[in-house]
Amino acid sequence: MKKILLLLFLFVFTEKINATYFYYDDEKVSEMFITRTDGETIMSGNPHVLKRVGDNKMVYCIEPLKLVNKEGEYLEYNYNDPIFGISNEKLKKINLISYYGYNYKNHTDLKWYGVTQYLIWKELYPNLDIYFTDSRFGNRITGYEEEIDELNYLVNKDIVG
Repeated sequence: MKKILLLLFLFVFTEKINATYFYYDDEKVSEMFITRTDGETIMSGNPHVLKRVGDNKMVYCIEPLKLVNKEGEYLEYNYNDPIFGISNEKLKKINLISYYGYNYKNHTDLKWYGVTQYLIWKELYPNLDIYFTDSRFGNRITGYEEEIDELNYLVNKDIVG
């Protein structure tokens, strides 16, 4: 399994790259809302499917609910750059989450993109309260537990495997 990471945003791809690219949000996962709080700041919104300009490769972001600057440049790489401080173990898990997430076998509904993005954020920021809501800044819900459980099962069987 080959995956790529992005400097400033961690984006996952299926090929080896080390270059600067531009990104855009292709579509939002409608009817899905994710909220995050650190106790002081609250951010909330729909997950947006992010793609690379030029070849439309799908990516994931490591900063919860951070908007992509369409004019910004982002550096992709496929090694664990120390700037992120992500352990090899955590990096392996993030790559497995992205591999088994959206577009894996029957995971073709856009909700899988949102669940995949959510689990990547949960892995990277265990001290942030990140959760699904019924609307933007709405009430906490548990509507995606089956998808979360399935994705965690697939990831964990490879880690333990």
